[in-house]
Order: sequence, then C-alpha cells, then structure tokens
Amino acid sequence: PDSPTKIKMCNVGVNLAIKCLRYDFIGTNPDDSMIEMANIHVPTTWRHIMQDKNVIPVLFQVFKSSRPVSSQEFPPYVAKIMELFSLFAIVRRSIFYPAEKERLEFLKRMLTGACEILISKHGLADPDVYHQFCRFLGKLKSNYQLTELVNTDGYKKWIQLASQF
Repeated sequence: PDSPTKIKMCNVGVNLAIKCLRYDFIGTNPDDSMIEMANIHVPTTWRHIMQDKNVIPVLFQVFKSSRPVSSQEFPPYVAKIMELFSLFAIVRRSIFYPAEKERLEFLKRMLTGACEILISKHGLADPDVYHQFCRFLGKLKSNYQLTELVNTDGYKKWIQLASQF
C-alpha cells in the first residue's frame, strides 16, 4: 500500500486542485451542482497551466502509481484524481485560444491517459474510482465535438477500448 505520508500529501494536493477548478470565478453558478452541466471558466492567467504538456501526464502517473489499501479499495485521492480529470475535461474552450491545436493536444493527453486506464483497469475495481472514471469519459464526450475527438491522435484506440468497457 501507499505510505501514509503519500496518501496525506496526495489527498491535500488533489483536493486543493479540485477546489480551485470548482471555484466560480465569474459568479454565474449559484451552487456547486451547476458545475455538472457547465464548462469551467478558469482565469486566462491559468492558460499556461492548461497548456503545460506535463500536468495531465503527471496526474496520470500519480494515479497509476497508487496502491490499494485492501483488495479492491484505493485511498480517497485516487477517485479524486479521476474527479480532477472530469473537471479538466470541461475547462472552457477559449482558455486555449488562439492556439486550437493546444486544445487538441490537451485532448490527446486526456485520451492517452484514459486508454492506459482502460487497458490496465488500474483502480477500476474500486467503486468510487470506477464511478469517477465513467464521469470522466462522459465529460470528454460532452465537452468535445465529435469532429474534434475523431481528428485527435489516439481516438481510434480510445473509442475501441471505451466500447469494450
């Protein structure tokens, strides 16, 4: 299993990232339930974070390095990382403007990580992780147009694996 220190640090870090992404920067969401149906409007000063080629892969690496605390149960931060991916999947399109190719690269990193999970099944025996992973897949589908998904490197592999999931 993961060390208690790793579990605590990951819990704190991932919870902070979720709170940052869930924060209503433009004041349009009267409650947290609205985030389920909307895009996340992060400040434009965060553009460099969204476009950073290492953020998503590092999070997937932390996810993949997690170890169960029992036969099917993972530490809470593992499901929270999946929730974080769901939030990243619905970040507003204009944060990548004017470089639309950056948005497609971001999508490619998300699809690549999802494919790795679909192949390895890592963490999916935990009901909370499974639930958040399903939400992540759904948000990818809802926030990106079909043409964007189809034109992304790795789409064929992702759709094949997702259809078998």
